[in-house]
Amino acid sequence: DVFGAELSSEAGPGGVAGPVDAVHQALAAFADRRVGWLGLPVGASRWEALPGGAPVRLAGRARQAGSALAADVAAWDAEGRLVLRGAGVRLRAARAAGAVDA
Repeated sequence: DVFGAELSSEAGPGGVAGPVDAVHQALAAFADRRVGWLGLPVGASRWEALPGGAPVRLAGRARQAGSALAADVAAWDAEGRLVLRGAGVRLRAARAAGAVDA
């Protein structure tokens, strides 16, 4: 399944931290909408920051395996240059679908 997001270059921490956080947030929103659970980031196989401007758009392809979700993602700057790649970005279910906090 494919997901994506538009990013604000003004929001969040600078450098790579902001875009990596944005990827995790987009993937968590995807998990909520598509598989029905709250997901928390647990790692990635690889992150690669490339030269260019601040990322303004990201896209990825996610796959579910039980109570985990993994995705390969990419982010581009305003000039259309690829500036960030993530492989095996992972979330795990923190709460089952329909669960309510006591």
